[in-house]
Amino acid sequence: MKVMLNTNVYGRPFDKLNSKEIIEEASASFEIFSLACLGKFEIVTPDVLISEIKMIKDKLKRKFILHLVKHVSNERVRLDGETIKIADTISSLIKDYMDSLHVAFAAVNTCDYLVTCDKDLLRAAERTENLLSQNGFKLQIISPA
Repeated sequence: MKVMLNTNVYGRPFDKLNSKEIIEEASASFEIFSLACLGKFEIVTPDVLISEIKMIKDKLKRKFILHLVKHVSNERVRLDGETIKIADTISSLIKDYMDSLHVAFAAVNTCDYLVTCDKDLLRAAERTENLLSQNGFKLQIISPA
């Protein structure tokens, strides 16, 4: 099984744990990292993830997240024309183009799941999955919790 994690999943354990929902997502993220380290599934890391992490202003948080990515990732994938084409195709359903890129990377690289804490992306998941299916891709967009 191949899984791609959205940037917010990596960052969730380092966020302010000031709500039940955030605590549950942080706990689920830790479980995902643990299972990945045990080899239960493969973590695919796209260029867009690294770019977003490098924009984190808090240097210590950025350093911890990059370290975590390095240790749980099995495969690094690069931006290509097919990924851009799919991102453009689904961008009408997703507000943030960077999120469209995350989804496109996951689809093009045959991931089974894209895990995200992003509520907008989760609300658009069913429509996005249907559009991807029409283009020959099978991907589920899910929450970590």
